[in-house]
Amino acid sequence: MFIVVCGVSGVGKSTLIRSLDSNIFTLPRSVTTRLLRPSDPKSEYVFVSHSEFNYLKEHNQLLISQYFHQDQYGILKTDYDDIIKRNKIAIKDIGYEGILQLKEKLKEVPCIYIDSPLDMLEERLRKRGDSYGQIRERFSKIKQELSEFRSVADYEIVNNSSIDAYQTQFQKVLGHIIGGRK
Repeated sequence: MFIVVCGVSGVGKSTLIRSLDSNIFTLPRSVTTRLLRPSDPKSEYVFVSHSEFNYLKEHNQLLISQYFHQDQYGILKTDYDDIIKRNKIAIKDIGYEGILQLKEKLKEVPCIYIDSPLDMLEERLRKRGDSYGQIRERFSKIKQELSEFRSVADYEIVNNSSIDAYQTQFQKVLGHIIGGRK
């Protein structure tokens, strides 16, 4: 199974995913052409050039690939295959195009949409180190992204308070999704 967590930048997707039990859930690494952020856990990313990314794509080594804010992102097929062999659940935050690709390729791809008020989003983006220009660019596309994510979501979590409230809602949805699987 591959569970997708989606939502616009800054809603807390990574925070929620990192809080999960690693005996059940595993995060496949992202292959990306974007630059390393100071807040990035290096174990979650493989940073490559555009030519290296295109090589992986051309040689069918990516489960999905997509552009997001002028950078390319993908998931290595070998990472996903390894997660399945270990009888774990893959979970990842993925953009709209990637979600569509996953839903075409895999049987089970429940999608959890995370939402948050815009003022909270802006504050979180600043805290993680995004520049004013990056925040402005992200907000220029936010209405389209909200519509896209809602169109593919199976579940929606709205948070306008604390990370604890988010995590409680998130755990409840995950429990519903995986049911008696583990």
